[in-house]
Amino acid sequence: MRRLAWIALCPLFVLGCDGGEQLDPLAGPKPPVDAGPLPPADAGLDAEPPPPVDAGLPRRTIEQRNPFGDVAETENLLWDGDFEWTSPFADQYGWLSGPPLGYAFSGVRIGAECHSGIKCAAVKKKGILAAIGVSALSSKLDASVWAHVIKGGCDGVKATIISLEQGGDPSAPVAADLPAPPANGWCHYHSIVAARAQKPYFLINNQTGDEIIVDDAVLKKAPPTMGLSVKYHPPTAPDAAAIAQARVEITALRGPHDAPPSEAQRALEAWRGRK
Repeated sequence: MRRLAWIALCPLFVLGCDGGEQLDPLAGPKPPVDAGPLPPADAGLDAEPPPPVDAGLPRRTIEQRNPFGDVAETENLLWDGDFEWTSPFADQYGWLSGPPLGYAFSGVRIGAECHSGIKCAAVKKKGILAAIGVSALSSKLDASVWAHVIKGGCDGVKATIISLEQGGDPSAPVAADLPAPPANGWCHYHSIVAARAQKPYFLINNQTGDEIIVDDAVLKKAPPTMGLSVKYHPPTAPDAAAIAQARVEITALRGPHDAPPSEAQRALEAWRGRK
């Protein structure tokens, strides 16, 4: 009982109970501690503020990304223009990669290096991509894509809207806005192309000196008032050869036939083989 009473009274004698400073009632007041010189008086509104202090380079930056990609483009005619649904475990494919062009696609990148969303595609030097799209009859098309270039100019990435039939819809280049990438390395390609009667493919050919990152490809109907920004002209011999080869490889992939086993299927077969 005495112990309980002592504990209850402890809050009334905080200094004595916690073993802290012992007060001497006979001691006089302690001299004040010197706090240093007083700050200068306010000089008024006309005083100049002190110069800003350089905080140096930021240690980290924070970005907000939508896991569904560029949701503002609700009319994109490409199956998966920003790679958000592209996966080695998928049964359907929005992109073909090569060379040679095929369903196997292992170049998906995840993270802040992408232009939008959380997924994008790495294309090795001399690599190619082909996005699968649908046509909009009697409507001009607004085509655009972003590519992060490490080495060389923006013109090292050849972006073209093609069709599979030779002599059908003419190939339409998607031109770079600038000849050289800006400080962030992202080149933007944009063109208004004529209406197409056949299924379009968005072909991207990396002719730079290093790997590139591709993201946010869009193919949509253009307003009727917008004029064509591309004059059809014969492509160079290397570009024409690349387009012709892409046509052959894409045509060979057309069904009906089974796609090659996905990464998940290969992993399952390897696991079964070890049992």
